[in-house]
Amino acid sequence: MTTHMRSEPERSDHLLVQIEASLVYEFFLSLCVFSDRDNPWRPYEIGQSWFEAIDTKLSLVLLATIESFGFQSPHLREALVVLASTCPPPRDLPTLLMYLRTMDPLELSLHLLGYYAHQHRRPTPAAVIFAAVQGDEEAQDKLLRTSFPEDERWQRTLRWLFSLQAAAVKERLLDLVQGWYDEVFREQEPHLLSILQRESEAKRALKAMHSPEQVIEMCTGWEYVPEPGIHRVVLIPSYVTRPMSSEAECGETRLFFYPVAEGSLPALAGAPPAHVLLLAKALGDERRLRLLKMLAGGSYTLQELADTFGVAKTTIHHHLLQLRSAGLVRMRRSDNRFSLRSYPIDHLGEWIRTYLNGPSEEA
Repeated sequence: MTTHMRSEPERSDHLLVQIEASLVYEFFLSLCVFSDRDNPWRPYEIGQSWFEAIDTKLSLVLLATIESFGFQSPHLREALVVLASTCPPPRDLPTLLMYLRTMDPLELSLHLLGYYAHQHRRPTPAAVIFAAVQGDEEAQDKLLRTSFPEDERWQRTLRWLFSLQAAAVKERLLDLVQGWYDEVFREQEPHLLSILQRESEAKRALKAMHSPEQVIEMCTGWEYVPEPGIHRVVLIPSYVTRPMSSEAECGETRLFFYPVAEGSLPALAGAPPAHVLLLAKALGDERRLRLLKMLAGGSYTLQELADTFGVAKTTIHHHLLQLRSAGLVRMRRSDNRFSLRSYPIDHLGEWIRTYLNGPSEEA
């Protein structure tokens, strides 16, 4: 089964933008989502039944290995998706397994510790990470002090990795990857592939009508300004992480993981357009309407919005996710400020009229 859809480049001045739908990314992301199920900041739309079905299939040995790695940490997730980006074409699961089997154990450990992810190398010098992988205890202590010390899950992962030889880490990861594929992912593969294919085709059509920066914003909900040193942006759709967007940086490449659009999901005949349903759901709440009214007057941070409405940031974050999923809100990455996107509101009436005047379900 082919699991890698061809990337189609687009240039904006010196910026190369690609859309890359691949099950190798979805494979690692599904592991992270499963591990992150109880995090209140991650309201995944995949549904409780998805988690429950995996619980019934997962062996105790595999579950213990997953918990040891600590996939719920966003810092390990970033390291894994950077690793996935280096997998050679066609980036399907057999290729990934062969790639990992032939990789030098020290090289694999470098990936897991974030050596190739810029976010990791900013607080911790690359030389320190390299020495830590080779077993230098002083470097390991320094890495623990500098590499996201506030994230207890990442710190536990680092200590566990340091307790093992590189060859043992590779063996554990290979067992985990093979086990997750056999016990969980293989069954989901055809369904996920069809969704990612539809999404890839839709976004290629979108690129023909908009600038790369506009396409990035439409996909991720983030306002993107070209960055010094970044010459390529890869947009990677994900079904399992909906409605979340995330990012990683590797060399001169920025990776954006964005939620698959509703229109790429299977739909019943005669059903209302997915984007109209999303808008109706997002607008059918008084607090979200008040948020939109405030954002219509300017841009605000999450903390400023929470202070204005007198609620916890987690509550505002939940509402902003709903609004971003409907395309009503954008976030500026440079300072994490949210503002209104008026395009969906301007066209909502037109979209509803088109649906109401279309063929009936009985036709």
